[in-house]
Amino acid sequence: GRVLTKIAADRVHLITVRDENSRKLLENLGVARPEIKVVSDPVMALAPAPRDRQKGLELLTHLGMEKALGSESSIIGVSVRSWPGSQVFMEGLAALCDDLARQGWQILFTPMHFPEDLKISENIAGMMENESYILDREIDLPLLLGVMSNLEFLMGMRLHSLVFAAVSGTPSIGISYDPKIDSFVEQIGQFNGGRVEDLDYRKFRDMVFSALDNLPQSRQTLLERVPILRNTALGAASLAMNLAGGRNRKIK
Repeated sequence: GRVLTKIAADRVHLITVRDENSRKLLENLGVARPEIKVVSDPVMALAPAPRDRQKGLELLTHLGMEKALGSESSIIGVSVRSWPGSQVFMEGLAALCDDLARQGWQILFTPMHFPEDLKISENIAGMMENESYILDREIDLPLLLGVMSNLEFLMGMRLHSLVFAAVSGTPSIGISYDPKIDSFVEQIGQFNGGRVEDLDYRKFRDMVFSALDNLPQSRQTLLERVPILRNTALGAASLAMNLAGGRNRKIK
């Protein structure tokens, strides 16, 4: 696989990757050309509109969540996926969600992939003693951004849940099952909860409560970093368009 990757990569006209570790991996494989450019995930180019936030609020109200327009959000989102060896983590996450619910937080499970993420969300919610909510249907991208912008905090295992939270200005903690999670959490300056296989409930709980105590600082970090990442995401699109335009001119 590594040999074939090098052969294929050396034959293309443009390479973009989402993080520095990916660039180093390709270099270690011996990829010599073209220049490898580190850009942001394309979703970073998006931003929720005020109407999206309002529609997200209406959806949360429809789910029965107690949230008045204009009040401070008390909603914590949870985005998880199935992963080998995650049973202990699931039980710990359910216990943590109960801890948060007892302190007045509303827990909203936000599946990103259907039906697999919905199933594990339902499993964790079923382990809880307190009430929680589940976004149990697929929604379009603007509405998903609207939901994310109404959250106060997100505990995310899916990469794009963390991306959507970031562009919505919502602080987060990443639950890692792949190096791409670690890299993105570092890029946006948010909390890294550790690997899902060996996550310690008590340490993760302490980290989450520490993050909730530092929400203003985390929001400020997003305000500083997201525009930079948004620009590099737009730059990646420009690189592709310029390459396509140049090749079309050559054909003509």
